Amino acid sequence: MNSSSICPWIVSANAVTSIGYDLETTAAAVRAQISTFGESYMIDKSGNPMVVSCIKQLDENCMGSSRIIELTLAAMQPLVNQLAELSVDMGSFPVKMALPMSRPGIEGLNDEMYKELTLTFGDSDINIYWENQSEGHGSVIRCVEDAVEILSTGQAELCLVGGADTYWHYESLEWLDQTRRLRSDSNLDGFVPGEAAAFILLMTTQCARRLGLNAMAEVASVACGHEPHPLISDGVSIGSGLTETLQSVLDRIQGGLSMVDWVVSDMNGESYRSMEWSYAWMRTGQHFRNPVELWHPADCYGDVGSASGALLLGITANALAKGYGRGSTALVFTSSEGPLRSAAVLRSIP
Repeated sequence: MNSSSICPWIVSANAVTSIGYDLETTAAAVRAQISTFGESYMIDKSGNPMVVSCIKQLDENCMGSSRIIELTLAAMQPLVNQLAELSVDMGSFPVKMALPMSRPGIEGLNDEMYKELTLTFGDSDINIYWENQSEGHGSVIRCVEDAVEILSTGQAELCLVGGADTYWHYESLEWLDQTRRLRSDSNLDGFVPGEAAAFILLMTTQCARRLGLNAMAEVASVACGHEPHPLISDGVSIGSGLTETLQSVLDRIQGGLSMVDWVVSDMNGESYRSMEWSYAWMRTGQHFRNPVELWHPADCYGDVGSASGALLLGITANALAKGYGRGSTALVFTSSEGPLRSAAVLRSIP
């Protein structure tokens, strides 16, 4: 976000997760620290049931790419319906979406997703222009960065940004187990696989006011960076990529730098993630009001991969709008398995 960028509003958000079939329920469950981790019929290499966090409303035989498409449509449809009810002449309506990085169990998703979005929304009054990023956890906030540019340059007045992911596929779960990333009794340095889809609706201030919509939160800053030694590399990370990203997003805050009241992250229980944050915080901690005000909602719904950014932004915006956050300014950051690091600062509207 450069000096000529605007600060768009998050005016609406929705999510489908294992702890709630909409954003309000999910945010309430996170606030109450409710978890849905449970044993599955999948067996790990030690012969024990794999612990996962899955959405019980979905057919367990629907896996991988098909499941991601189903999650996407469930999370996206209410927001598209909301826009249709406003009778907005939007022309080409931009949708920026994060999809999973390539891994076992996920194949041909881009083409399938485009086909399903076209079939679902092609006959509506909304002409969806869809683009995707496939760099994992950090992709949604990169999409937000792109959306801010779209809104700032007048290409559109609104943009829908989201992500979807699932690990519920026997090949994906086996891959996590073999690479020692699946949390189990024999591997405590792993994560619980989850699944989710989430979207946020970004608008210019002028557009939201014209439509009579209130803001959940304001996007005060967004930035992306790259880690030279990510989790999937052989190098040793000292958090330089996340440090660079945090410094950049703090420097870019529109209206000047204020203290960050609390932090929301996609940390999932892996030691790499917590060490990366520790290094980055030591170098940027003077900008944070309280070092222990750190939320990591994956404790409740598991690691949700490419859906992480949208879900965290939605949960944080909900906390700001309802006044149960730890202040008026929150920083959200995400770290991909690959090099991408991303962060955004959200502020409550006075």
